[in-house]
Amino acid sequence: MFTEEAARLLALPDNPASLLERVAVSVGKTPCARFDLNDYSVPHTHVRRVLTVLADPHEVRIIDGAEVLACHRRSYDKGAQIEDRAHIQALVDDKRAARQHRVTDRLVQAAPASQTLLMRAAERDGNLGTITAALLRLLDRYGAADLQAAILDALERDVPHPNAVRHALERRREQHGDAPPVAVVLPEHVCNRDAPVRPHALEPTTDSRTPAMSEHDTPRARAGALNLHGLLAHWSEVAGEAWVTSLLGWEEHERARRSLERRLRTARIGRFKPLCDFDWQPVDFARFIEALLVAKIELFQKCQEVQLGKH
Repeated sequence: MFTEEAARLLALPDNPASLLERVAVSVGKTPCARFDLNDYSVPHTHVRRVLTVLADPHEVRIIDGAEVLACHRRSYDKGAQIEDRAHIQALVDDKRAARQHRVTDRLVQAAPASQTLLMRAAERDGNLGTITAALLRLLDRYGAADLQAAILDALERDVPHPNAVRHALERRREQHGDAPPVAVVLPEHVCNRDAPVRPHALEPTTDSRTPAMSEHDTPRARAGALNLHGLLAHWSEVAGEAWVTSLLGWEEHERARRSLERRLRTARIGRFKPLCDFDWQPVDFARFIEALLVAKIELFQKCQEVQLGKH
């Protein structure tokens, strides 16, 4: 039957059908696209956007519109990270350049004349990284004002080099009779210990969004701050009652106590004895020594009685 109908069948096309799997993936902060339980690297310039993955049984291509960003060999592992060395190197170079700009910005803000010095040094094929690091060390040692003046002096002498700046700084120091500065380089975690810390208010409050209440406020305002809406609804009926003031005082005291306990429980400080509860009366050392001697004599007498009882 097939041989009879084969002449009527259409021939297969010259190019085989494409078996591509097309998936839209979202790339986060990490320059990797997740596909089929694996991570494929992409250029770091295309993070935080939606890209398209075209995958066949042997290859994975990542595109952005009509632009092909990456082409990787398909992996059938689980949790594998397939990277292109060019992507990693571009990311490293970009980070190094960003760090260099950050250091240069700090130097230019402290001593604006350093920008002119760096430009002249670049014209003479100077190593800008070494010059910038040397100027930063001088900045930390001598300060911004002295460094600015020393750089201007070096530019006037047409010597755009850190040694000329250092020589000008030493000359100014000797003229003023100052002691040689000593650079103290501390680790970052040690420097952070001196960072200013703003203390929190220790007054007990019922809510951080609610202003503190005092006895000088009107009873109606105190009831409103405590959110006693039922009492406020019948305020005209109970405004003259004597128990209203006591009720407000009880409620404020209880809420302050519970607020303090909640904050202590959250901070995990544990139970402690307040300083106001300690007995700060001066100790009578004469009576203390007398009581200690009496206890020692009684102990000596008991020891003698035990020894006599053994004999």
